[in-house]
Amino acid sequence: MDCRKAASPIDKAICADPAALAADQELEKAYSALYSHASEADKKQILQSQRSWLKLRINSCSEQKKPSTKCLIDMAQSRSLFLQGKPQSGPGTGHDLTPLIIEQAGTAKLYEEDIALMKFSTPALPGETLFNTEMDKVLKDVPGFKDSDDAPDMTYDYDLKLDLTYASPRFLSASIGTYAFEGGAHGNYGKSGINIDMASGKLLTFADAFEPSAHQKLDDSCLSQIKVQRKEKSIDDEIDPKTLQEMRGTIHDTIGRMDGWFFSDKEGTVTFDPYAVGSYAEGSYTCAFPLDVLRPLYKADSVLQ
Repeated sequence: MDCRKAASPIDKAICADPAALAADQELEKAYSALYSHASEADKKQILQSQRSWLKLRINSCSEQKKPSTKCLIDMAQSRSLFLQGKPQSGPGTGHDLTPLIIEQAGTAKLYEEDIALMKFSTPALPGETLFNTEMDKVLKDVPGFKDSDDAPDMTYDYDLKLDLTYASPRFLSASIGTYAFEGGAHGNYGKSGINIDMASGKLLTFADAFEPSAHQKLDDSCLSQIKVQRKEKSIDDEIDPKTLQEMRGTIHDTIGRMDGWFFSDKEGTVTFDPYAVGSYAEGSYTCAFPLDVLRPLYKADSVLQ
């Protein structure tokens, strides 16, 4: 970026903050390194992916007339790590990851696709093999062609983003965010987690990670957090007993499945997609548990310890 020519609010905000500018420069290095070693076909995919990400940054970090500097820094750092094939936290597994980028322009018959995943270049640990298998499953479910000609003037959209939130030789955690627009009033989005015991090459279960007594404690904490978030969303109505019972059931099931969890070196997070514990207009809900809260709840031999 040439700050002498900064014109957009985003560019001006980056150039005005040394930390934001440093993060943007590191992102440029990561992008250039990946691009320079890619095949000609992959270069086109990488370029389009970066353009899509730049649009996402504008939408995500623009707050009225002044973009959020923290948002700009966080997004640049996260994107840099992705382009380098590195986890957002943890030491890594010791083996190389490669960004997997797929871009497809939308037409009357094709979905517009923006896919950003990772795979291990040469998987060595059992968990690395499983991670690659999970990525293949995710890709298999990506819709490429519209299955109907009912809306030829409407572009369907499918976005898929991986955040490798933690990786070590013992444990790997990732979240996968999806967005799909397939006609109708609005698109749908969601997030799921992948948690892998790297030595056994198996998906982690709640029973593997937590003591049985942890479930109720996590349920109660999560419900309290959701109630606070409801108020922050200006939802002041009381939860009726039937809805509260259903909400408790959803929270219990989601916490116990582990496919709604993802972990970093600071906390564990459980996500609830729109409609899960509220209306679509309420959006998603998140329950975050700092490590000092989680550690006493882990089993002694848990890979999360």
